[in-house]
Amino acid sequence: MAGDYVVRVGEYANEMFFIKKGEVEILSSDTETQLAVLREGAYFGEIGVLLNDKRSVSVRALTLCTFEVINRDDFKMVLEQYPKQKEFLLKVAQQRAAVCTTSDLEFTDDTNVFQKNNSWNNYDRILICQKIKQ
Repeated sequence: MAGDYVVRVGEYANEMFFIKKGEVEILSSDTETQLAVLREGAYFGEIGVLLNDKRSVSVRALTLCTFEVINRDDFKMVLEQYPKQKEFLLKVAQQRAAVCTTSDLEFTDDTNVFQKNNSWNNYDRILICQKIKQ
């Protein structure tokens, strides 16, 4: 449902999510700053699964969503069979992990928009990171 959290920062990361239907927002560690909006075909959860055991961001549904989910052990087993895809996903996870807190972001000329070296935008169908209006 819209407004429900899918994952919260600091939780144990035991699975990765692929968005089959709907839209979610990625929230920084302050749980207020929107880093990205992900839609059908995008994925999230790889940072915790591949790089550490904890969630580095919170993810909240903007619409009713349907996900395909793979658990940590199964995902790692599949990646061992596909080393090029594993390398790609590790790079994406490392770049995304570098932009998980508000202090990591830089303002553009538009004071309502954040941007950080395209770290989230290079590999997914992601909208530009926007500051949540208060």
